[in-house]
Amino acid sequence: MPDRITIGIASIPSREASLQKVIDRFSNPGKGRRIPDINVYLDGYQGAPGYLYAPHIQVFRSKPESLADAGKFVEVPTTGIYLSCDDDIEYPANYLTRITAGLKKHGGIVTFHGSILRRPFRSYYASRTLYRAIGDVANDTRVDVPGTGVMAFRCEDFRPEPKWFEWKLMTDIWIGIYAHKQGLPVTCLAHKAGWLQSGAYKGIYEHFRGRDGKQTTLCRRNFPL
Repeated sequence: MPDRITIGIASIPSREASLQKVIDRFSNPGKGRRIPDINVYLDGYQGAPGYLYAPHIQVFRSKPESLADAGKFVEVPTTGIYLSCDDDIEYPANYLTRITAGLKKHGGIVTFHGSILRRPFRSYYASRTLYRAIGDVANDTRVDVPGTGVMAFRCEDFRPEPKWFEWKLMTDIWIGIYAHKQGLPVTCLAHKAGWLQSGAYKGIYEHFRGRDGKQTTLCRRNFPL
């Protein structure tokens, strides 16, 4: 019997239109595929959009306190495969097939975006080699920090909890830290540029560009740099 797949997404109101595209993609997985469960964390929404009212979708709200991007891990099951996704990525039709095949091959955590922290380590953004979701990644590559918008793991092996994410908008680093602590490999899977597309929204990199002191501190404290 195939593993049950659960998808976790956190969304903000300005991305409602792109969220609908993500929901439509995963709600129609293709012939012979079981529709995954989808957990949607709505951060700052006044109400849930109508397209979220479906038996396979569970909605979580940001009241009383926002989890920010960590909301994609608001409720991780104890068994099965968990995919954490973003609300502004255009996922291709064969995404589920590709990422679950990568997970079966490598175990641990797999992603289509990640970074290796370089030594000597000066700062988080200045001292990393980046393997981008929207770019070419020639070979499956072990990384330190995964991109959580294109990531998968088995819940029996790894089960993030909201309390892990002490500093907000740093979910990728926290996941990398806990994977490192638990001895789980993190693999960025090979793919061609353009296979994944990202929306034209301001992201976390733009938010923190030029002021990555907290990220740098987190990495220094938790990775062997």
